[in-house]
This record gives sequence, C-alpha cells and structure tokens, in this order.
Amino acid sequence: MLEHDLHEIKILISEKRKYDKVSQIDFKKALKRKGVLVGKEPNSKENKIIKKRCEREVLNELPSECFYVPEED
Repeated sequence: MLEHDLHEIKILISEKRKYDKVSQIDFKKALKRKGVLVGKEPNSKENKIIKKRCEREVLNELPSECFYVPEED
C-alpha cells in the first residue's frame, strides 16, 4: 500500500511538473506511515537458504519417525 502511495505521488508530480504543497503533504504522510511500518518489522529478514539447510539438518538428526504422534479418534 505504501509503495503504491509513493508511486502515485511520483506520477502526480511528473504530470503536474512541480512538487507543490499538496504533493509535499502527501509525501510527508507517506513517510510517517513508512516509519510506523518499519517500526513493526522484525530486526532481521528470513534467509530462506539458511532456513532450508537448518530444516534438513534437524530432520536428518530427528526424523519424523522418531516421534510418537497419537491417532485422532
């Protein structure tokens, strides 16, 4: 959503050929929304390659057959 808003602001500036007060206000609002979103993101991003490698390692050491899973009635 934020990316769309910023893209829309960019297009409007290009069409008007000026960075007027309305565009400045919209841009500042988008920056504030970005700040809120960044604050909610985890500190690190998932590394899918490392995650897969770790999952394989765990499954090699502890295969599913090693666990008792009761059947549902």
